[in-house]
Amino acid sequence: MKILINCLVLVLFTSCFGLFDKKDNKVKLNPSGNTDAVSNDAPDTTATDEVEEVRVDIANQIVVVKVDSAFQGVANDSVDLGSLAQAIKIASDANARLIYINQFISAKAGSEQVIQAMSAANCPVLISGLAVAGEQKFTLPPIEVGENDGFVTEVPRVIVPTREIGESSSGLGVFELTGDQTNYQDMPLVVAKAGKLYPSSALKVLTFYRNEIPVYYKEYVTIGETPIKIQNSGSNGGGEFNGGFKTIGYSEFLSGSASADLQGKIIIFSSGLTFNYRGQNRYDAEITASKVIELYNLL
Repeated sequence: MKILINCLVLVLFTSCFGLFDKKDNKVKLNPSGNTDAVSNDAPDTTATDEVEEVRVDIANQIVVVKVDSAFQGVANDSVDLGSLAQAIKIASDANARLIYINQFISAKAGSEQVIQAMSAANCPVLISGLAVAGEQKFTLPPIEVGENDGFVTEVPRVIVPTREIGESSSGLGVFELTGDQTNYQDMPLVVAKAGKLYPSSALKVLTFYRNEIPVYYKEYVTIGETPIKIQNSGSNGGGEFNGGFKTIGYSEFLSGSASADLQGKIIIFSSGLTFNYRGQNRYDAEITASKVIELYNLL
C-alpha cells in the first residue's frame, strides 16, 4: 500500500491518545479507550467469581458502510470528511455500540467537522492508522500492545493522525495486510515498529467491543483467556473470508433510511479503498469485519 501522506504527521508526539497505563512498569491498553488511564477502581480481573459469557452471532452485530455507485463524495480513495462527519452523527444518534473509521483522517479541510462529530458522539469512535512504505521520521504515540521481543517482523513505518484528531477519538488500530498487492492473505493481529507492537484494526475493534486488554508474550497474543499463536508477520494465518455482516451503501446510510437496525451494533465505515484479498476484491472495512468475526469465533 503506497499512500502519500503529507508532513502533517511530523507534529505527532509521544503522549497523545492517552490509551495506556504504566502501573507496575507494564504497559497495558486502556480497554475503555478514553483519555484516562486505567484507574485503581477498575474491576479486579483476577477475582474468582466467574460470570458466564453470553455468546452472540458477532456477524449480526456488524454493519459495514461502503462506497456505492450512487455515492459521489469520494476522492483519492477517501470519503470526504463532511460526509464522514455526517455518517458518524447518524450512527451515534442511532445508538450504535461502537464506530470504527477504516479510513486515515488527515488534517485537511473538513477534519474539524469529523473532530466535532467524534467528540459529540454518544458511543466510542475508533480511528485508523496505516502501515506503509517509507522511513519512520517521527515518534509514535504510546498505543502499543507491548514490547516486541524481535519475533514479529517490523513494518517500514506506521502513520497515525494528528494529536487533535487522535484525542477526539476513543482509540486507534493499525490497518495492515499480509501478502502483496496481487493477493493479500490476512490482517495481522499486531503490527511491529520501533520495538513496539501495535493493535491491528480488527484486534482493536474486538478487544474494545469485549472490554478486554490484549496481551503479547513470545509467539502468542492472548484475548481474554484465549492465546492465539501468531507468525512473524503478526498474523495467525487466517482462514476463509467471513461474511454474514450487513452491508449498506454510503448513499443509503446518509439518506437516513438505512435498512439495517444500527442500535447496539458495530458500525465500520469504509474508505474508497479496495484490495485483492484472498482472490476477491474487497473494501478495507469488509476485511476488518471478516477478521473481527474470525477472531471472535476463536474465543
